[in-house]
Amino acid sequence: MIDRTRPHLRYELIEVTPAGADPVSLSDAKLHIRVTSTDEDALVTRLISAARRTVEDMTGRELITSTWKALYDGFPSGDAPIELPASPVSSLTSVKYNDADGTEQTLAASVYLSRLDIDPAVVWLDDGQDWPTTYGRGLDVNVEFVAGYGAAGSDVPEPLIQAILLLVGTWYENRETVIVGQTPSVIPDTIDLLLAPYRVRRIA
Repeated sequence: MIDRTRPHLRYELIEVTPAGADPVSLSDAKLHIRVTSTDEDALVTRLISAARRTVEDMTGRELITSTWKALYDGFPSGDAPIELPASPVSSLTSVKYNDADGTEQTLAASVYLSRLDIDPAVVWLDDGQDWPTTYGRGLDVNVEFVAGYGAAGSDVPEPLIQAILLLVGTWYENRETVIVGQTPSVIPDTIDLLLAPYRVRRIA
């Protein structure tokens, strides 16, 4: 059994390969907000991207397939697992670390096991294995993985798509809350209801 009671490792999450598109198309968003002209296509496109980022931030999920690396200060103590800080994880690319001499090494796949079909996905030691010693200067462990529901919006659960559309509609109608280059702050209560089942609960 995986012990989730121990504190999570401090990490930094870095996007390696971004999503190829937003999960909601410009045409679908315009249909939702009943806009037929092309005069505000640039604005609506920005709102779609902001809504997607907001839904991802509120749930801890990546909607469209993208590649990430999580940098941890070190390996967990004992046999505690590493929790991957984005969901859903479709594949684990590699686990690398800076060894005691500061040289980057790739951890052999025989050392660890993974569960990618749970939220959050975890990597933990196989029986009889130990985490190697790291350099000790911080961010010594690099776990690269692929997260997201798929390459297209049709792969994303419908409640998450609906949340994006509702956010776009709300922000379009309340433009005074929108600052270009920032995430708008108005979040309708309905969004919380849509997103609640998809929020990933992680160890603080």
